[in-house]
Amino acid sequence: MTCPDWSHDAPSSRGGSSRSDAAVAYRNAMNCAGADQPITPEGCRDWHRTVFSSVVPVNYYAGNFRQSAPTIPCLAVDVEVGGLRGSDHATVIPDVERLCSDFNREWLALSREWHAYSASERSINAATVIGILIGRFVQIHPFLNGNGRISRIIWAFALRRAGVNPQVRIRLRPRGPAYGAAMAAAMKGDFREAQAMVLRHLARSPI
Repeated sequence: MTCPDWSHDAPSSRGGSSRSDAAVAYRNAMNCAGADQPITPEGCRDWHRTVFSSVVPVNYYAGNFRQSAPTIPCLAVDVEVGGLRGSDHATVIPDVERLCSDFNREWLALSREWHAYSASERSINAATVIGILIGRFVQIHPFLNGNGRISRIIWAFALRRAGVNPQVRIRLRPRGPAYGAAMAAAMKGDFREAQAMVLRHLARSPI
């Protein structure tokens, strides 16, 4: 079976998302965060479907994780970024489930002790948890394509949970070397640069 290619990630290309679709997914994520809803694999899939359903070469490429399933055979693939592999397609679903569960548990524990922390402690603890969420999602690379934009929606979602405005733009790749370095480190399992980026933002927008 020949699976149509969907390797272009630039919004200006055929495989790119439209500005309006990305805006809808962003608003949906912000509404969830504003209602203090947990992050879920289903939510991530829904945001991906909203952003990319109008541009994918195969309908099920949008809104589905890489996996082994007879009804969506073209998603049984592994991906690489800069020579570094994301999660094996057979483990993507449990990896994302675990990531969401870990973040929700850690965020709940943090919120319960919020009043006991100083402003700087709140920022450090929040940046630690959010940075792991962003970095680990990037490392898993659960979708065939579009992982960067969805990771940035997740980034905005987590900051909104903390009552802070978004840090990076969603549709276009953020400018400057810090973002690229943080994402490259995340692919290696090092989330410290992502955490440092979040902490710098929180230092400008105290929580």
